[in-house]
Amino acid sequence: MAEQPKPKKKHGCMFYGCITTVVLVMLLAGGAFALYQYGMKALVPACQPYLDAVKAGDFDAAYDVVGQAWRDEQSKDKFVAFHRKMAEQLGAAKSLSFAGVNVETQKGAARATLTFDAEFENTDAVTTITLGREDGKWKVIGIGHDIGAAMAPYADPYFDACERDDFNAAYDTIGKVWRNKQTREEFVEFHRNVRNALGKCKTRKVESTASTSAGEVRIVVVILDAQFEKAKATIRVNLMREDEKWVILGATYNSSALEGL
Repeated sequence: MAEQPKPKKKHGCMFYGCITTVVLVMLLAGGAFALYQYGMKALVPACQPYLDAVKAGDFDAAYDVVGQAWRDEQSKDKFVAFHRKMAEQLGAAKSLSFAGVNVETQKGAARATLTFDAEFENTDAVTTITLGREDGKWKVIGIGHDIGAAMAPYADPYFDACERDDFNAAYDTIGKVWRNKQTREEFVEFHRNVRNALGKCKTRKVESTASTSAGEVRIVVVILDAQFEKAKATIRVNLMREDEKWVILGATYNSSALEGL
């Protein structure tokens, strides 16, 4: 009996699928790159008059260059008061690095949101600037500074070590000020007691942040809401610059499960 010829393997669909996937990824990557380039070349320069005026402390001039949409929502007096408060809290701007942009249409109006990694004299922040189209030009219509998004990650090495129950490693991540106040043995014993009372941390999120001072030292306070295995807790983390780096000055755990410790 003649052997029936083996059917040919059909690679077409699989091959086409791979090509389609690759092309789609390339298009998405190309689109993201083109949007980033547009942000750099067209949108960041549109922010510059406002940023220059704010950096110079001339908030009246800054108000004059922002979009009508912002001026309709906020009087010049309130605008100036807001920027003075931000300048007091953040300190002078040291660097502003463009990180990304998102452009969308809201109720028929184009909106662009630019994200910057910002370093100020008193803190770091993720800064977002919103622009709108007015008379065919991009105008700044809003700004926000998220201190928590920028500052909370500085505490991650400490928290990561604590989650591994490696409290010796956690001690190595904290600043000199904390180490001068608490020996390694005291630190390890305290954190073991906290672990026994609360269990492992399941979730941790930033609730609020603030920039304050202790004498001439600027301190950033990050308040975290944490859910542990056995109870909830509020964690207050104090951060300060030490040798040009942000380090933990101290951490306080507040929970009903810790009463009596």
